[in-house]
Amino acid sequence: MGVVEFLVSASGCGVAYAALSGQPLVIIGPTGLTLAFTSALYGFCARASIPFLPTYAWVGIWTAAILAFLALINASDLIKYCTRFTDEVFNSLIACNFVFEASRSLAGGFSTAGADKTRPFFSLALALGTFALGRTLSGLRSGKYLRKRVRTLLADFGPCLAIFVMSALASVVPAIRHSGLETLDIPAKMTLAGGRGWLVPLAGLPLSIKVGAVLPAILLTMLFFLDQNISVRCTNAPAHKLKKGPGYHLDLLVLSVCTLATSLLGLPWMCAATVQSLNHVRALATTEVVGGVPAAAAADDAALATTASPDKGAAAAPAEPTPERTQITSVVESRVTGFAIHVLIGASLFFLPLLRRIPLAVICGLFLFLGRNMMTGNQFLQRIKLLFLDPELAPASSPIRQVAPKEVHGFTALQLVCLAALWALKINPKTSLFFPSVIASLLAIRSLLARRLFSERALSVLDGELV
Repeated sequence: MGVVEFLVSASGCGVAYAALSGQPLVIIGPTGLTLAFTSALYGFCARASIPFLPTYAWVGIWTAAILAFLALINASDLIKYCTRFTDEVFNSLIACNFVFEASRSLAGGFSTAGADKTRPFFSLALALGTFALGRTLSGLRSGKYLRKRVRTLLADFGPCLAIFVMSALASVVPAIRHSGLETLDIPAKMTLAGGRGWLVPLAGLPLSIKVGAVLPAILLTMLFFLDQNISVRCTNAPAHKLKKGPGYHLDLLVLSVCTLATSLLGLPWMCAATVQSLNHVRALATTEVVGGVPAAAAADDAALATTASPDKGAAAAPAEPTPERTQITSVVESRVTGFAIHVLIGASLFFLPLLRRIPLAVICGLFLFLGRNMMTGNQFLQRIKLLFLDPELAPASSPIRQVAPKEVHGFTALQLVCLAALWALKINPKTSLFFPSVIASLLAIRSLLARRLFSERALSVLDGELV
């Protein structure tokens, strides 16, 4: 499977999802965990000397059937057991995967470059430049310079502008252009990888493999079910103030149809993408800046804190002004934008010669940007810093000031163990096919284990409503 297959699949599935789904604000596309599962399946087929594409197709067919069955029995109701505990660990895994894949690609350039490190250093510079420019442009949304409309426009198209600017820089600067940087491996015209046809031959496999494909299909269904519903749940978060109700079961049914189509055509599987979906919501949102406490009020809070803690005296942490933050007031809920986005993705097939000129290092920078963006607002990752912070100096809004430190650190440690277990399974080629089963076990860990280890007060603060 090459870039052409990804573009065709992303465009076709995205258009269908935007037109038919219950929550069209969700963006469907290739996700890192789905690609990891596909790579694991390919490795298994290679070791077992089994044809990959027919096996891939049968796994997808079984997965589509199971997803359709789950949609018909309203299985998405189980998402009510999915709390912030699961969301944070799952999103942390995606963020770590983005950063790891980008870092591994950049580091690999240094290990294979020999004595001359010019090319890997240029790659590193382009990746960091793409990351920094994307972060800077995206941060303009809450900035104070330029007009609001200009800031919003630059923030919405920040990643695209970063890719364009850094790719143009690589083409214009002679030293970079002649350094032999690796670019995207894209054919000059729209042809499938290996010159194969559009339909996958399904009849060539033994019956045992066709039936046995249901086993990896169950694992893939776990991954799709959680990835899809968690992404939709994050999109439907109360903080987004959406007016239209959710449609979890319809979304899952549409995903089933897309999975069936991509499997029969040998195209990459698509699923709801959390980062792109949240960026889509923010791009359609009207926001306002809230927070901040007048100096007099802050002084009164500080005096109150000191009075309430006479034994600590001056050691008590002073009350801090509430930091300013951007809050969504409304969102334009439309199918048009999602539809248009994926039509434009399909239109990029007519510009394959231009896409071939994008350095791979720039894509690594985009991965770093996506990974860092997923870390923003993840309270689990923020709580890791509390392990090294003096509780007396923590801000008043910190969970460590509301719950006993041992419970905060214990809850964070439990999430770290879950994340480490997921990562260990995913990174090992022999076990990477089974990591979706551990993702599914997060629900059981939260429901059974966490409830016994932590008080209701701690769970309400550390694992409350997703905002």
